[in-house]
Amino acid sequence: MKKLQRLWVALLLLPAGAGSPGTEPVPAEGGERAQGAVSAESVLYFPDYVDGGGWSVQLALNNVEPNRSAPVEVEVYDQQGRPVPRFFGSTDSFEIPVQGSRVLRSAGAGNLRRGWIQVERQTASVHGLLTYRHAESGIEVGVRPVPLGDHFALFVEESSDIGTGLAVFNPDASEIEFQLRDEAGLDPLGRVLTQGNFQQRAHVLPEWFAEAGTRFLENFRGLLFLRAADGSGFAPMGLRGGKRIGSFSAVPAIPVLSDGAGKMYWTDSGTGKIQRANLDGTRVEDLVTGLGNPVGLELDPGAGKMYWTHNLGGKIRRASLDGTGVEDVTPGAFLLPEGLALDAGAGKMYWIERGGVIQRANLDGTGFETVVTGLRGANDLVLVLVNGDPGT
Repeated sequence: MKKLQRLWVALLLLPAGAGSPGTEPVPAEGGERAQGAVSAESVLYFPDYVDGGGWSVQLALNNVEPNRSAPVEVEVYDQQGRPVPRFFGSTDSFEIPVQGSRVLRSAGAGNLRRGWIQVERQTASVHGLLTYRHAESGIEVGVRPVPLGDHFALFVEESSDIGTGLAVFNPDASEIEFQLRDEAGLDPLGRVLTQGNFQQRAHVLPEWFAEAGTRFLENFRGLLFLRAADGSGFAPMGLRGGKRIGSFSAVPAIPVLSDGAGKMYWTDSGTGKIQRANLDGTRVEDLVTGLGNPVGLELDPGAGKMYWTHNLGGKIRRASLDGTGVEDVTPGAFLLPEGLALDAGAGKMYWIERGGVIQRANLDGTGFETVVTGLRGANDLVLVLVNGDPGT
């Protein structure tokens, strides 16, 4: 048990690097690109890696495009935002063959270090998974890319058996607001904490809160809301570790949507709920309960509707923004719909069907059609509207 505790501490109690009090972050090329010439949608951001000291990193990139190869550029940065050239010991720019893959591995040599990795891609057909593995224990943590956003929620737990860590990629070194909500939706601390002046940081939660001048709760289970005070983009991820049993896992952050009227909405697949709250985290409400696995939440504030994919039921559903009037928009005829996106102006919704296709229909479920086929690993969908038309 002591060895596991030491491993947990080594993984998440690294020096804060750019986040150390009084340390000015080095301007990172990655941070500038995240907000500059390269759009956020064209970059895969992996908020954290751990390399050296017994850990090594693997990055698997896949191109599901059936007709053309995909050029990519892999960029690795340390916590201060400094580039780490040839991290994987090979060229950083290459092409992935048609429906092919490329796997990169670090040597895992030297002292423990961490930071973030970003993959610039010219096509959305490129997907990836980053893993870091501890050689002695065999423990491996898988990290999926996180899109930049300005508001997230993360399920956290702290006890004698379980600990939660938090890694944040913060390209603009912006001030991030932290607020806890327990299982009843109440704020146990009664205040919003702030942390800033860093580009990448990873700590256990008690250390994050200690740096903000507050003692974290010894026993807690609930949500941690994270929001950029200036509305800039950042990418968080959680790390859940067993203090007595050898287990580590990445915990995905939940993007929090706003309806334009001072409310944020999210799905909780663990409890089968759709919930909302004020933007400061107060007044958490259950809108829809008893759902099997609600994911892919999208809002249409103009029509006062919210839409989501119901994976276990194989359908797309909608309701009013207050949770009333729940109805099935499409029949339960899908395998596993996900990645929902709305083009409210054109009256269309798009989604990914697990069978490897992208489909769309009118917002009332009529006019169903398949628009893309032959996909192998697509799981998210973003519409880039030009003059209101996604096909332009």
